Amino acid sequence: YSLDHLFSASDDDAMRELLSFQGVGPKTASCVLLFCLQRPSFAVDTHVYRITGLLGWRPSGASREESQAHLDATVPDDEKYPLHVLIISHGKKCEECKAGGKNLGKCQLRRAFRKGALEGLAGEELKAEMSGHVKREEE
Repeated sequence: YSLDHLFSASDDDAMRELLSFQGVGPKTASCVLLFCLQRPSFAVDTHVYRITGLLGWRPSGASREESQAHLDATVPDDEKYPLHVLIISHGKKCEECKAGGKNLGKCQLRRAFRKGALEGLAGEELKAEMSGHVKREEE
């Protein structure tokens, strides 16, 4: 068996074929496009979903599949691979951005987006965290 023919297929045709296999969903198909076929695709895993929600980059309440469609359409093609890798790396290493992590005020990414959060430009999760953090700092 071989999927070598996907190298000459269009992005849409390759995605459609990958999704036709039992057990292959949008995230896996997107990862194959991105990492194996070297095509611009923005896969949304747990870390990407959580962090893009904190930053307000995806619609609030969107599912992972909806988020993937939204981010794939909005992230520039030349930024999809490096941004995906950066978010995954950050989500695995940062004690505050890991699943179940608590906002301690040390995460550089959250600090960078703090001003936007207070001005209403970040995701709801980060706005809620930051408003509590700012109240503690003011006391």
